[in-house]
Amino acid sequence: MPEELRRTPHWVLYSLRWSPGRGKWDKLPRQTDFRMASHADRATWTTFEKALTAFYGDSRFAGLGFVFSEDDSFVGFDLDDARDPIKGEVISPRIEELIYGLASYTEVTPSGRGYHVLLKGRLPGGGRKNPSLGIEVYDRRRFFTMTGDSLPGLGTIEERQIELDALYPVLFPPQEPALAGVRGSALPSSLSDSELLAKAQAAKNGADFTRLWRGDWQGAGYPSQSEADQALAGHLAFWTGGEIQQMDRLFRAGGLFRSKWDQVHYADGKTYGQVTLEHAAGRSAEFYQPKGASLTRKGKSSPDEATVETGETASGEMADHSEEETSLDEAVQKSSDPLGRTDLGNARRLVERHGRDLHFVFLWRRWLVWDGRSWKEDQSGEPQRRAKETAISIGQAALDLPDPRRRELLLTHARASESVPRLEAMLNSAASEPGISLAPDRLDSDLFLLNVAFLLNVANGTLELRSGVLREPRREDLLSKTAPVAYHPEAEAPTWMAFLNRVTGSNPELCGFLQRVAGYCLSGDMRARCFFILYGRGANGKSTFLSTLLGMLGDYGQQGAAQTFIAMRGERVRNDLAGLRGA
Repeated sequence: MPEELRRTPHWVLYSLRWSPGRGKWDKLPRQTDFRMASHADRATWTTFEKALTAFYGDSRFAGLGFVFSEDDSFVGFDLDDARDPIKGEVISPRIEELIYGLASYTEVTPSGRGYHVLLKGRLPGGGRKNPSLGIEVYDRRRFFTMTGDSLPGLGTIEERQIELDALYPVLFPPQEPALAGVRGSALPSSLSDSELLAKAQAAKNGADFTRLWRGDWQGAGYPSQSEADQALAGHLAFWTGGEIQQMDRLFRAGGLFRSKWDQVHYADGKTYGQVTLEHAAGRSAEFYQPKGASLTRKGKSSPDEATVETGETASGEMADHSEEETSLDEAVQKSSDPLGRTDLGNARRLVERHGRDLHFVFLWRRWLVWDGRSWKEDQSGEPQRRAKETAISIGQAALDLPDPRRRELLLTHARASESVPRLEAMLNSAASEPGISLAPDRLDSDLFLLNVAFLLNVANGTLELRSGVLREPRREDLLSKTAPVAYHPEAEAPTWMAFLNRVTGSNPELCGFLQRVAGYCLSGDMRARCFFILYGRGANGKSTFLSTLLGMLGDYGQQGAAQTFIAMRGERVRNDLAGLRGA
């Protein structure tokens, strides 16, 4: 840690709390006595030495943080999802250029997936975010979680005001408010919400819109509410010109709105509602344009792809184009097709129905399935069974459609979807969907700064080792191992205690040390960097002690050969260490 930071008394600690709504850990600033700290109250800050002492003395703390303030000259860049935690490399060339262009103190973030760059200067325009690049920059009223894990050659804080002045307008260019939220060349709708709703309900496909608006998605003929959500979003995209804020405001006023709308469903932190609206606006080929505007598809030969034109009468009512083979309303319906009769559409149906219980690890080319307690590598074809069920559900949903043409089209697609190639295509496409693909290092994470509860799966639940709380297993914990023993805090073990007393000569200090060794092995915390060796000439309990621990640990424990840890002259490179991964 740079000496300049250590000398500045702007330090806090932090704890972590899981936020189901955001789908991530919240970092809560703390004082040394675990009371809440604040970046706005310097009375809650402390020195680096006191913060470090408190961290090692209280297991509730996850780490240390540094507060940026108006009275210091430090600036911090937060670069999210910029690092490959397995290879330890910068993912984006642009981020790498930024890091080495600033050439100041840079450290790996606690998650191992990002970087913090700290330098001296003052921001030209205050703290800002650039979500598309995953960059945030602040010089006051924020705190950064710190690790001290700096990059080679970037261990000192440098003065970089000239670089800041040049970089800031590039990262945060001035916005044009009039075009904010507009898709393509479309302009925001000039209609008020009430005017827009009136026109949408009076259009030729107004009956379908009205049923969706009222929340009657089954009456509208949609197999699931999620598909109805996307259909209504498609309608709104057309009428609003793809203006996301108005789309969101209108959707929230309709009958389909539910709490799921604001739940985080994707790894980048986006909510279900955000992605639904962005997807609809991006897919819409046409937008409502009043007073004689035309919508044209050139070079098309089939009736469904014919030229489409529309206009308004002097009274503002929609002109009647019922004699044309493809109306504006059909174009809207096509652009708002919720999932589509494609392999990608089937993949998203699979994710909608079974995504909570499936993950795919590309590095292993393996599916993981939630068994109610942990994530296990599939050994029985469970993802394939889920895909078959999804294909069958398409046909069942088609039978409920009131429109004969739509019913027959979906039935034809359902029958094709049950073929082996289409089932394989469904699974292959689903593997890369947000929330399904998973990096292996996220399983059973033993990063002590992230997995602050020190979670241990046992036969009767998930045990938080720090607090001793036993709770129900959770998918979001991403645990793939289980210790085959039940946890009962009041349980007694007279045989085990008698064994320990015998092999330690009734030495309470040695018994306590062995207990701490066992607890340390359970935690996965490697801060102490300990390697324990049991020594004795024979028949003194070494094998019994280790065998008992291994039996209790189950999936968490692995036995290695002694030769693994012995360097021998002329020996070939050993690969048996790889087999101990996750132990």
